[in-house]
Amino acid sequence: MHASFVPAAGECRVTQAVLVSYLPVCHNEIPVMKTRLILAMGAYAFLALLAGFTLQHPFRTAVWVLLGGMAIKTIIAARSEETK
Repeated sequence: MHASFVPAAGECRVTQAVLVSYLPVCHNEIPVMKTRLILAMGAYAFLALLAGFTLQHPFRTAVWVLLGGMAIKTIIAARSEETK
């Protein structure tokens, strides 16, 4: 194991993932809800880009409005979960 992949004592543990050989997993660095929010926003952005390149004007606009509404709803839900 390389020195750069060795976690600090007591902070992290090394786990083996299915597609990635070894990843240091540090708890309390990124909350699960924040990670899920980042992944959801990335998925919305990817779908918006895909719609931008593949759809014509009226359908593209409708998809962008729909994805924007879903993104806003996701952010509101994430913030309400944070306050609980």
